[in-house]
Amino acid sequence: MKRFFLAILIVLAVAVALLPTTAVAQTNYQQTQEYLFMQEFCQKFPNRVAGTQQEREAGQFLAETFEKVVQGKHNSSVNVVPFACNERDVSANVVVTLDCPTSSEQVIVGAHYDAVGVGAGDNASGVTALWATLKAIANLPSLPCDFVFVAFGAEELGLIGSYYFVENMTEEQIENTLAMINFDSIANGDNLYVHCENVPTKMAQMFLQNSQNCPVQLLEKPHAVGTYNYDMFGYGYYEKIQGSDHTPFRTADIPVASFFAGNFDLFNWTYVESTNANKQLMNTPNDTFEQIEQQNGQDFVLRIQTASQTVVNAVCSQDFLPTLQNARGQLVNNYVAFLIPLYTSSVVALALVGIAILLGVLYDKKLQKRSILGTAEVKSSKFFSTPSADDIFTFKH
Repeated sequence: MKRFFLAILIVLAVAVALLPTTAVAQTNYQQTQEYLFMQEFCQKFPNRVAGTQQEREAGQFLAETFEKVVQGKHNSSVNVVPFACNERDVSANVVVTLDCPTSSEQVIVGAHYDAVGVGAGDNASGVTALWATLKAIANLPSLPCDFVFVAFGAEELGLIGSYYFVENMTEEQIENTLAMINFDSIANGDNLYVHCENVPTKMAQMFLQNSQNCPVQLLEKPHAVGTYNYDMFGYGYYEKIQGSDHTPFRTADIPVASFFAGNFDLFNWTYVESTNANKQLMNTPNDTFEQIEQQNGQDFVLRIQTASQTVVNAVCSQDFLPTLQNARGQLVNNYVAFLIPLYTSSVVALALVGIAILLGVLYDKKLQKRSILGTAEVKSSKFFSTPSADDIFTFKH
């Protein structure tokens, strides 16, 4: 009997001990640095339209915040680089450099900070991941290479900030850039994805491996899904995820890794932000911090943490430099890589149609040849079957 009561007491003690832990797990995300940073950024700058005063103020805020993070570390520098985003307005890129004295190679990490309206998911979430990643890498005792962190302006007007950045890189800088890592719209949506190439690569595999102990599962974007046969950005074809700041780097033959959230419907062969209509917030007035939290709960913070931690884990791994140094060798001619499967299926389909038409014509000629005394009329034509005499002719009397 004593053992029975002792067992009950132990079970009760364990249950009581677990209750506070569960409660903390549900509410603790609101005390994380990612939650608080993203909340502050959205509240201070709720209308970061490219080229407006508020976008410029947001850029200045990021420059000051980044300066505090990297001050006195790795011979760092922070610069606000303005550029014209249209005929009358000016935007800017906020550029942070961390120097590795033993390497001339560099990795670029980026996220755009302009938005349509509040832009909590698109892209205050990416800016938050950029900030968290910068903070973690700046605190490393040593770096494997130089790191350049860029908060891009005017992405929503057509990737203007990232195009400006790439166009002002020297050939040597492009050659020495091992990869560009991009965070865009990672808080909302059904899944967290990473995309490198339209084929499997070792770089994508490296990021997947370094995400295994992170809060949520990271998936690789399905290859060739969400692709269409027209060229918008210089890839040779259009892919749903090309409309973000990694694209100018990839078209300059720099390997890229793009982190984003969403859902690829394999049956419709395309991309949606979410299969839940209530979570389709991107580029709408509903893309607010409150809506992101309401629709996702703590998951939106966990996605941001996973994207950031995955990159930091990879940077700290032994495979990081060797994998990135060989990444260019795995770049493919995207035009060919996409068009081969597309046109293979199209050519096969056209060939089958052509064969069917040819057989029909030949069959029709055969029927005409077998006409009796030239007075018979063809009654019907059946492909791939042997017609009966009644099917072939109707005789005139």
